[in-house]
Amino acid sequence: MQWPQGWKVSADGKRVGIDVKTEDFLDALTLFDDIGQIAEELEHHPDLHLTSYNKVRIESYSHDVGKLTERDEALAKAISKLLKERGL
Repeated sequence: MQWPQGWKVSADGKRVGIDVKTEDFLDALTLFDDIGQIAEELEHHPDLHLTSYNKVRIESYSHDVGKLTERDEALAKAISKLLKERGL
Protein backbone atom coordinates (compact mmCIF):
# COMPACT_ATOMS: atom_id res chain seq x y z
CA MET A 1 0.00 0.00 0.00
CA GLN A 2 1.06 3.56 -0.68
CA TRP A 3 0.46 5.90 2.25
CA PRO A 4 0.19 9.64 1.72
CA GLN A 5 2.96 11.88 3.01
CA GLY A 6 2.99 12.19 6.79
CA TRP A 7 1.10 8.97 7.50
CA LYS A 8 3.00 6.41 9.56
CA VAL A 9 2.30 2.73 10.10
CA SER A 10 2.42 1.55 13.71
CA ALA A 11 5.18 -0.78 14.90
CA ASP A 12 2.79 -3.75 14.82
CA GLY A 13 1.69 -2.88 11.28
CA LYS A 14 -1.99 -2.83 12.18
CA ARG A 15 -2.66 0.93 12.22
CA VAL A 16 -1.75 3.97 10.21
CA GLY A 17 -1.92 7.50 11.57
CA ILE A 18 -1.02 11.12 11.23
CA ASP A 19 -0.68 14.01 13.66
CA VAL A 20 -2.05 17.39 12.61
CA LYS A 21 -1.77 20.83 14.20
CA THR A 22 -4.76 23.08 13.56
CA GLU A 23 -5.07 26.83 14.01
CA ASP A 24 -7.10 26.58 17.21
CA PHE A 25 -9.67 24.52 19.12
CA LEU A 26 -12.62 25.36 16.86
CA ASP A 27 -10.56 24.52 13.77
CA ALA A 28 -9.79 21.12 15.29
CA LEU A 29 -13.47 20.48 15.93
CA THR A 30 -14.37 21.52 12.38
CA LEU A 31 -11.70 19.14 11.09
CA PHE A 32 -13.34 16.31 13.05
CA ASP A 33 -16.65 17.11 11.38
CA ASP A 34 -15.12 17.26 7.90
CA ILE A 35 -13.35 13.93 8.44
CA GLY A 36 -16.64 12.50 9.66
CA GLN A 37 -18.29 13.40 6.37
CA ILE A 38 -15.52 11.66 4.42
CA ALA A 39 -15.72 8.61 6.68
CA GLU A 40 -19.46 8.33 6.14
CA GLU A 41 -19.05 8.56 2.36
CA LEU A 42 -16.39 5.83 2.39
CA GLU A 43 -18.18 3.80 5.09
CA HIS A 44 -14.89 3.49 6.97
CA HIS A 45 -14.37 5.35 10.21
CA PRO A 46 -11.06 6.44 11.75
CA ASP A 47 -10.26 6.99 15.39
CA LEU A 48 -10.01 10.73 16.05
CA HIS A 49 -8.17 12.10 19.08
CA LEU A 50 -7.91 15.68 20.27
CA THR A 51 -4.55 15.54 22.05
CA SER A 52 -4.31 19.25 22.84
CA TYR A 53 -6.51 22.24 22.11
CA ASN A 54 -5.20 22.34 18.54
CA LYS A 55 -3.56 18.97 17.96
CA VAL A 56 -5.37 16.09 16.31
CA ARG A 57 -4.29 12.46 15.98
CA ILE A 58 -6.02 10.51 13.20
CA GLU A 59 -5.69 6.72 13.15
CA SER A 60 -7.15 4.15 10.83
CA TYR A 61 -7.31 0.39 10.80
CA SER A 62 -9.85 -2.14 9.65
CA HIS A 63 -11.50 -3.19 12.91
CA ASP A 64 -13.33 -6.11 11.32
CA VAL A 65 -10.14 -7.86 10.11
CA GLY A 66 -7.65 -6.46 12.61
CA LYS A 67 -5.19 -5.13 10.03
CA LEU A 68 -4.68 -2.47 7.41
CA THR A 69 -6.61 -2.82 4.17
CA GLU A 70 -7.29 -0.90 0.98
CA ARG A 71 -10.11 0.86 2.85
CA ASP A 72 -7.53 2.43 5.17
CA GLU A 73 -5.44 3.53 2.22
CA ALA A 74 -8.45 5.14 0.51
CA LEU A 75 -9.44 6.89 3.74
CA ALA A 76 -5.91 8.17 4.35
CA LYS A 77 -5.74 9.54 0.81
CA ALA A 78 -9.12 11.27 1.13
CA ILE A 79 -8.18 12.79 4.50
CA SER A 80 -4.82 13.93 3.12
CA LYS A 81 -6.62 15.69 0.28
CA LEU A 82 -8.80 17.48 2.85
CA LEU A 83 -5.75 18.43 4.93
CA LYS A 84 -4.04 19.85 1.84
CA GLU A 85 -7.15 21.84 0.93
CA ARG A 86 -7.22 23.28 4.45
CA GLY A 87 -3.51 24.12 4.36
CA LEU A 88 -2.62 21.63 7.06
